[in-house]
Amino acid sequence: MMRNAKIDSNQYERYREVLKEDAGSLADFRQMKYNEPEKFGNMSDPKTGKLRSGVTVDDISEALKTLLDVRTVKTDRQGRRSQKYIGKYATVTVNPDSGILLQCNPTDADYI
Repeated sequence: MMRNAKIDSNQYERYREVLKEDAGSLADFRQMKYNEPEKFGNMSDPKTGKLRSGVTVDDISEALKTLLDVRTVKTDRQGRRSQKYIGKYATVTVNPDSGILLQCNPTDADYI
């Protein structure tokens, strides 16, 4: 953890640009990243085990600012609602009621 202090600080600042006060402190960010990775996200698809290509925080921010498309709100079988925002480089899924980010993926070439 100490070896990655500069990397973590830079990553935290990018998250803070997007999340503002919801980002919490750098200490909270590092605690979650290293001790609660299930809350931070994962690098592999839980179904296939294959590595995900991922997106940057800048791509997420750009997707929400400069949209190519916004999909209608969907509700799953358990009553959870979500809405996709499609940008050039990232597709962002958000809970439309709480504004909580649910998922981020690279935008499929078919959408562009």
